[in-house]
Amino acid sequence: MIKDDLTAENTVGNTALTYAAATGNVNIAKAMLEKNHKLPNLGSGIKPLYMAVSLGHKQMADYLYPQTKERVREWDDKEQAKLFITCVRSRLYGVALQMLDDNSNLAAAGRSDGETALHVLARDPSAFVSEIRPLEAGNVDFVVKLIRFDFDLLWKTRKNKSIFHIAVEKRHESIFNILNEIGSIGDLIIDRIEEDGSNILHLAAGLAPQEKLNAISGAALQMQREILWFKEVEKVVSPTFKEMKNNEGDTPYVLFAKNHEELRKEGEKWMRNTAEYSMVVAILIVLIMFPREKADGLKDSPNLFPVFLVSSAIALFCSSTSLLMFLSILTSRYSYNDFLVWLPVWLMIGVASLFIAIAAMMVAFTASFWSDIRSHQELPLILVVIGFFAFVPILLVTLFLFSHLMAPLSH
Repeated sequence: MIKDDLTAENTVGNTALTYAAATGNVNIAKAMLEKNHKLPNLGSGIKPLYMAVSLGHKQMADYLYPQTKERVREWDDKEQAKLFITCVRSRLYGVALQMLDDNSNLAAAGRSDGETALHVLARDPSAFVSEIRPLEAGNVDFVVKLIRFDFDLLWKTRKNKSIFHIAVEKRHESIFNILNEIGSIGDLIIDRIEEDGSNILHLAAGLAPQEKLNAISGAALQMQREILWFKEVEKVVSPTFKEMKNNEGDTPYVLFAKNHEELRKEGEKWMRNTAEYSMVVAILIVLIMFPREKADGLKDSPNLFPVFLVSSAIALFCSSTSLLMFLSILTSRYSYNDFLVWLPVWLMIGVASLFIAIAAMMVAFTASFWSDIRSHQELPLILVVIGFFAFVPILLVTLFLFSHLMAPLSH
């Protein structure tokens, strides 16, 4: 093909490069541009760069923007704003930052309904989750850069909500924490009252988006996170906001209770089930470790006997501790304040104690097992291997403990 063959348009004005951009295949695009470097700026239909951005093809967008930016500057303000906000919607913050460097006016660019890039970011449930978008250009740095280009963005609202109101509603800690850096201006912004009479604390009283809740294991720990978020927002509002009623006659505290009653019930059920199942394990450990017959049989092994006694004592003590913790959980009132501190603490101590008890029980079993092997030299080697496998349950319990309980509690 000659280079002019690639400039052909179909009935809607799109070139072949537009459809190559839609696939996200950078190698095809490179081959086309080697034949004709003008292709990214040709065609009366959808531009290849916009196609790549709208479909979220990061590598394609990163490749096409340097080839297109000279012409992008010639686009009218509406077209540039549309491309810029689409970059933000698609989380292509690298291209968006390049566009911002080339045209600082895009920081305040918005759609006809007043929505700016900041509003898009504040509403995005996962734009600030580091596990989803690590060491990339964007996220909080992108927001800060937008504000530096146009500080008035902080005052812009959509449906009478600033970016901080949206961040509180959608549970974006990173945006909300910017309040600490802008001083007294932040106090003026968060004092805004919505049309329904709600203040920013009323928004914090709403239930978090489902994707935020799903990031926490267990309804009880989800309840704890919700209370912590409400308390965090409560710290920055004026005292009058805490007792202010919206048009429905609800204070933030009343609204929080209404919106979280179902989650509180689920948290209570989750806590009770966890405590009951864990108590069964703890009781079994007590019953297993209580008999003294095996200890009497180990008296002839001076090295293993102390190990068996100490590990047995630890298993009994820790399993008893876990029983007390889980019993405290079962007898709790399950109030909102209980979910904030005591229930998670009791759960953490109970599960940690149970883990130590299981580990100690395995040590005691291993000491007893090796004593039997030493007294019966004719036992096959397979039994020696079985002795090592006694520590497999310890590994499994450790993985469960840290993946399902300790990680949420660390937040």
